This record gives sequence, C-alpha cells and structure tokens, in this order.
Amino acid sequence: MLVKPTVTTYNMLVTPTVTAYNILLSVIPATKSYFIAVSEEFVSCFKEKGILTSLMGPFVLGIGMTLSGACPGMVLAQVGAWSANSIFTLIGCLFGALTYGLIGPLVSKISRPKKCFENHQNGPDWGIGGR
Repeated sequence: MLVKPTVTTYNMLVTPTVTAYNILLSVIPATKSYFIAVSEEFVSCFKEKGILTSLMGPFVLGIGMTLSGACPGMVLAQVGAWSANSIFTLIGCLFGALTYGLIGPLVSKISRPKKCFENHQNGPDWGIGGR
C-alpha cells in the first residue's frame, strides 16, 4: 500500500538533507571559508536588532501559523492545490508583509540595542574557523 506524501513527509525528508549539506559545507576545505563568511553575514544582521525585535517576529509568525493552521512558506502551493482556507493564509501573509513594511522601521529604531551583538560563532578557541 502506497502512502500519499504530505507536507510533513516532505519536511521530514528535506530537513535532514539540508542539515547534512550544511555540515558538509562547513567541513570541506574548498567551501569552508565561504560557509564561515555566510555564517558571519547571517549573525551580523543582529547588530541592528534588539532582543524585543528578535522575539516579537517569531512570536507573531507563530500566532499567524496557529490561527491559519498553515505554514506561510507553502501558501502558494496550498492556494494552487485549492486547500481549505488557503486563501486566508495568503491574505494573512500579504497583510503581514504590508504591516511589517509600515511599522518595521519604527520598531527597529525603537528597539535598537545600545550595545551591539558580538559574534562568538566560529571563534579561534573552538578550532572551527580560526581567524
């Protein structure tokens, strides 16, 4: 008997694959410097964001996912497949993007940290990507 693949099945297969790929990128000498540069670029985005901003975003995203019962990453596939209530998830995504565009700069300015985030990732003591 064949099991119909679902989004959960897809996520269960893709997540370990992507994780293994990232681990390989961080170990292979040819891509190690690129991986470290990308990691540092990712962490540097926290220099202008405070704890309030970093906590509020995932909190609002979680509330939206709970209310809609869907993941916004798959909303276009859900709308294309005519999943139940997927149009409301799409409208919520668009409304959230509009709201973020309008009040995001204000919230970032209000919550900007006085002391910038320090990058301790890939430090020389860890032997991962010594500088």
